[in-house]
Amino acid sequence: MGLPIFATETGVCDSHGNGTVNVNVSQAWWSLLDTNKISYMEFGLADYYNNCVSLLKYPTPPEQAGNSSDFTDSGVFVNKKLWSTDQNIVCTAG
Repeated sequence: MGLPIFATETGVCDSHGNGTVNVNVSQAWWSLLDTNKISYMEFGLADYYNNCVSLLKYPTPPEQAGNSSDFTDSGVFVNKKLWSTDQNIVCTAG
C-alpha cells in the first residue's frame, strides 16, 4: 500500500534503560529495519549520566557534542552504525 512507517523509541540497550549495549539484538533490529526500508532514529539525551539513556556523557557542553571522546558506549556504537551505513546521499563541493 506504500504507507510510510517510522520506528520511534529505539535504543541499543534493554528497554528499562540500564545495563550495557546489546550489540547482537541491536544489529538484528537494524538489519530488519534497513532490509524493509523502515525509517528509525536513535535519540537519547538526558541531564544525568546513564550509559544507555544518553548518547553523550554528562555533562557535555553543546560545543563538544560532536567529539567522540564525549560519547557514551551507546553513543560510540550508534555513531559507528551511522557512519558505516550508506544513506544514499551524495554531497559535492562547489
